[in-house]
Amino acid sequence: MQAIAGSTRMQATSSQTFLISNILLQALEEIFQRNLTNVQLKKLNFDEKKSSIFDKLKSFGNLQKNFSDRRQIQQIVLNAVNLEYETYKKGGRALYFGNKLLTTLFIDLTERAPTFNLAALDPIGNLSPETQKSWVQVYTEASSKDEAWRKLLGRDFKGLDQAKYSKAFEKGISDPYLKQTALKSLNQATSEQGKLYDFSIQNFYKQKLTNKDIGFAYLLINETEPLLTHHAKFKSWLKSLYIEGSSAFIILVGLSYEMDKFKQLKQAINAISPNAEVEPLILDQVPYDSMQIKKRIALKLLLNAQSTLVMAQLERVLGNKMIFVYPSNLKLAGRATYLIMSCINEIINDKASKLRDKPDINYNETNAILYDAVTYIEQKQRRNKVAIIPLVIVRILEALQGHKTNWEDADNILASRSISDYINSQLQ
Repeated sequence: MQAIAGSTRMQATSSQTFLISNILLQALEEIFQRNLTNVQLKKLNFDEKKSSIFDKLKSFGNLQKNFSDRRQIQQIVLNAVNLEYETYKKGGRALYFGNKLLTTLFIDLTERAPTFNLAALDPIGNLSPETQKSWVQVYTEASSKDEAWRKLLGRDFKGLDQAKYSKAFEKGISDPYLKQTALKSLNQATSEQGKLYDFSIQNFYKQKLTNKDIGFAYLLINETEPLLTHHAKFKSWLKSLYIEGSSAFIILVGLSYEMDKFKQLKQAINAISPNAEVEPLILDQVPYDSMQIKKRIALKLLLNAQSTLVMAQLERVLGNKMIFVYPSNLKLAGRATYLIMSCINEIINDKASKLRDKPDINYNETNAILYDAVTYIEQKQRRNKVAIIPLVIVRILEALQGHKTNWEDADNILASRSISDYINSQLQ
């Protein structure tokens, strides 16, 4: 059951990754079982028995329960959340590092921007003064941006052919709004986009570190030792953070039999960076996990919890609702409309509400007001300065009380107090 309403990221991306990975694993197993001996299969850590895809998918529940029930894992999440929260409160940045787990890390971090109305990852080059900088950066064991893309994707970056798809969009999309949106999105999905981002360690060296920043690294135990050798990029990343007085939080993911190896690696990491906090994300022994799916999903669950709880501490969550979603597409517009409507109606129907005599607001009314707010925010260039859902909630509640409040008035109210404080004032 979803604990936080307003985003499918907590479940969908984790379960979808698990589903697709196991489908690929099932296909490989069936091919190898037809062509390899049992000895060869065991050597490659593939199951010599013909287990079904259904058996594999059923294991997700056990993995999730194993993760959530462990107090040690809960403490790791709490420590990571507190460190990241304090970093943002001080005006610092979170500098993330991943290698074999880079894709898992990247999925979670890029989902933060639309979910919590944050700036996307910074492109290469100097940003204009009015552009909001990203709170996070991502790096990997690579010497160039092209190598970094190959590390992330397993291939070179490939965008959409604008000439090919623009014709298809022009002819195949009849709705004017959808056509305009599709063509606009196409401009942001060409191969040129790959040149705008650099996740290599070379780009890290160009960043000006401060003691307000923190480095987070998520690595497999069985990949970490080579990353600590003399010429490794991770070692230089870790050392640079320590020299500049930046904090470091390292999570090593592995199985129970690797705990002794973890202790050795922790000592090696602390020899490079004495103030680095190094924690184990240890799972029970998993047979035949040749693609290390369960390790990746366990990390994904941890990252889901970490990013969501950090945003809750930063008051980008109201109750159990993610209220900082920006309606940048039709899906998010529908989500924002529902969140606003449900919040208003909960307030109207609360026993302590000043608005108990008012009728519930419906979806169409809410959606019309939302799009009016979008016009205000875009015209005033306030997208990264005010959350649209709280803005609409304030405007509607003020109107229901007979107050002549415009968007700027609602904006000023939120500048002076949090949305939770404002709502509480309506229930007294």
